[in-house]
Amino acid sequence: MSGSAELTVEAHVEPLRLAIIGVGFGAQVHLPAFLSLPGVQVVGVADSGSGRARQVAAGVGRDVRAWDSWKEAVEGASVDAISVATPPYVQGEIVQAALGAGKHVLCEKPFGMSGKEAALMWEQVQVARLVGAVDFEFRMEPGICALKQLVESGEVGGVQRIGVKWLTSGGADPSVRWSWRHDAELGGGVLNGFVSHVFDYVEWICERRIHRVSARCETIVRDRTDAEGRTRKVTAEDHCELVCDLAGGVVARMMVSNCASSELGHRIEVDGERGRLIYVHEPPFTPDKASLRIEINSRGSRTVPLEPLLPAVGYLDTRIPPFRALAERFVQAASGLTVRDLPGFACGLRMQRILDAARESSRLGKTIPVVEETKAECQ
Repeated sequence: MSGSAELTVEAHVEPLRLAIIGVGFGAQVHLPAFLSLPGVQVVGVADSGSGRARQVAAGVGRDVRAWDSWKEAVEGASVDAISVATPPYVQGEIVQAALGAGKHVLCEKPFGMSGKEAALMWEQVQVARLVGAVDFEFRMEPGICALKQLVESGEVGGVQRIGVKWLTSGGADPSVRWSWRHDAELGGGVLNGFVSHVFDYVEWICERRIHRVSARCETIVRDRTDAEGRTRKVTAEDHCELVCDLAGGVVARMMVSNCASSELGHRIEVDGERGRLIYVHEPPFTPDKASLRIEINSRGSRTVPLEPLLPAVGYLDTRIPPFRALAERFVQAASGLTVRDLPGFACGLRMQRILDAARESSRLGKTIPVVEETKAECQ
């Protein structure tokens, strides 16, 4: 299942009752987005017993419960859908339990820890006949949407090359505390955190599959201090350079880092037979810092106007509007409506297969083919 448009679910007359699992990104982005949506009622938030869920629920100012265990939320009879905003190493267990309890699921990327785990979740959602979605919210960014539309229109001709540079400095300071994001066994690293998004939108923009990956990943900051003052070894990568071969001879080159000190920002260049598209989003990644330019061979260039998501809503966190757009489609699908372009569990599985190839390529120092899925088609 690539999206809920391929699935008919029982329509909800009442608001969809939703629980959020995870109070980091879940509290910062999932919660305000879902609270602002029509057709959904946030009934509670869950953590792993830290007490943070109680603080978050109390701060909402409405009837939102707090659970000290994700299992309580999943097993609750008053819950129709689950939004999973946890680290990757626990996503698989939570998603499978939620599907087993008959809940629709929106899961954060990278959708588990491996292609094998992602396949189990995809197979289960097929059997359960429920809506499963993965948060590849960069598909909702206005500039990236506009870029895709220009590719589809044939404005620059057939795609030949695509280049991505996504450089941030969030991890460049060695004094940044150690967390699960620095532990490969917990799902940390820029492959899961950043490159999973890039793989998804590159295939989505080009409408071509990545067949082979050559990757070189490294850890620039090798040690960090944890909250108890202990020095911890960083096992997750913080800088990656990749070359991907796509169908039809298209080549994608990517450089992604959260330890960069210069050239900060997110840049996508698409070279076609007749011209080039250039999308740039600079820190602090507010809507006014995004631009899209089209260059037509021998005809000069022009800037493409971009309409920000929800211009009347003053979100301070710029991650909320694109997530909200994706969450709205999830709510509609789980409520029995037909929606387009909701990245489903098939997309999560697809990206995990490419991530598996990237990890193996970096480990062995050679190009690795991507395991192809014949039944799970991501659109």
